[in-house]
Amino acid sequence: MFLTLSDPLITKPWYEFSRSIKEGGMPFVKAHGMSVWEMASKNKEFNNLFNVGMTAATKPTLDAVIKGYKDEFSKLEGTLLVDVGGGTGSLMAEIVEAYPKIKGINFDLPPTVANAPQHSGVTHVGGDMFMEIPSANNVIIKSVLHNWADKECLTILKNCQKAVSQKKGKVIIVDIVLHPNGHGIFDDATIALDLLIMANTDGGKERTEDEWKKLLKEAGFARVKFIPLQTIMSFSVIEAFLQ
Repeated sequence: MFLTLSDPLITKPWYEFSRSIKEGGMPFVKAHGMSVWEMASKNKEFNNLFNVGMTAATKPTLDAVIKGYKDEFSKLEGTLLVDVGGGTGSLMAEIVEAYPKIKGINFDLPPTVANAPQHSGVTHVGGDMFMEIPSANNVIIKSVLHNWADKECLTILKNCQKAVSQKKGKVIIVDIVLHPNGHGIFDDATIALDLLIMANTDGGKERTEDEWKKLLKEAGFARVKFIPLQTIMSFSVIEAFLQ
């Protein structure tokens, strides 16, 4: 993760903050002339760097997700679960290893899954979450929605709804939930991540519980449940139910 964050391609946008504030626009685009997603699709070296960094960033929260959501994961055995924006499949691999009866799909852009390692019990599927998501009993989406503004999040979430094959299914969001009054000694790390998202995405941000509730209500979910995880930063599992 450190190698990714310290790479010049990632650090250069930080120097464009002041110009972005004055002129508008995304720091990453001002630094490189294209978005981070365009860079990842056109530059194989950057795509690999990005995927390695995201895999490393996922590792510290994997155990917390598996342990903190174990009662619910056990109920999903025998069903099909798709991980939207799952990168090289590290999250789904851990889930399937812990719960072998879950059938796992790792869904991400074709260039990403093309270079992903094979994981037992996990099928890689390439595609675009803004167009269509593979059908499944339930959907999980980790550290993806914070990369996007509300408008794009609504498109992703509505496609997640369409992908869930039964109304009793749910969308399982794993992401940071900001506490308005802070949450302890690691607040600075969360703020730094929020700045990183601001520098490299167009409208991405970390959200408070109220902001998540508003977004998910607008997306059409019937109810929402928050399950805080024991992580350095304020990660939670957010269950969004269709009914």
